[in-house]
Amino acid sequence: MIVHDAELIKNTLGIINVLAFPYYLFHGYVEKKLNNQLVVAADEDKIFLPLKFGDDTVIILFKSINNQLYLDDLQNISIAETESIANEHDNLVLKVGLGGLSSGKDVKFFDNYKRNFSIHAIHESGIKDFLIQPVIKQSKTMNLFSQSSINTLRFTTYRAKTGETIILGAIVRFGKKGSKYDNAHKGGKFITIDKNGITSNQARDEFGNNYTEEQLNTRFSSLETPNWSEITSFIKKSHKKLPYHRIVAWDVTINQNNIPKIVEINLREPSLWLHEFDQGTAFGEYTNEVLELIKK
Repeated sequence: MIVHDAELIKNTLGIINVLAFPYYLFHGYVEKKLNNQLVVAADEDKIFLPLKFGDDTVIILFKSINNQLYLDDLQNISIAETESIANEHDNLVLKVGLGGLSSGKDVKFFDNYKRNFSIHAIHESGIKDFLIQPVIKQSKTMNLFSQSSINTLRFTTYRAKTGETIILGAIVRFGKKGSKYDNAHKGGKFITIDKNGITSNQARDEFGNNYTEEQLNTRFSSLETPNWSEITSFIKKSHKKLPYHRIVAWDVTINQNNIPKIVEINLREPSLWLHEFDQGTAFGEYTNEVLELIKK
């Protein structure tokens, strides 16, 4: 298991920043103080994100809860009806709901559902809570990073004691050539985005190694994120719908019309190290405030 801690950040930046939280400390203690553990699993459940965020999420065609099939508005449907709905889409993606794993391990793609997709087979495999979505059509800018994967923006937000929502950091994640997954643990890379929405001139992997455009044969330096101001406002507004939680990691896609859509949220293990590789600290000027909060 890879442990991202202050020493690894030191090896990457050449210095050690005492404000960078070691992974074991943050995950084992800090996040449990900042986010209400009684409801984290339910609040980050992909199946029910539309109940909180409505049309700001990626469309769900249908879902299974305890092996019972529903439309997104929770109307019961039959297996035959799900097949009729799926027939309108060439490519589908399955995401496990409550209790799903991280790092893309609970996501499965069906490139040709007629040959590969079966509700019976999914239920028989033991997966009873899941959703089915069409594969997202992403914006031209997002598609530049990798044409095989669904590339996402990762924002981490913190609700300060004043009630203001702070964006601690932002990156863009993209998959390795030929992969459908943008996750760093599956070989993906990530690039820091500055406060103006412009990408860095270097990509990183999960170990902190740097990559240039030439090495990855991908254009990514100094790209302007579409509708940056609107997206950051959208993220801050969305955090207000999660009053039990102070820190949230958001995975957001930008569709072909340059409109942001929430893919998922992470209330457990928000992966601060993704930002700390470049920033040296995720909480920055709010570090002391966080330390005071977790004392209570």
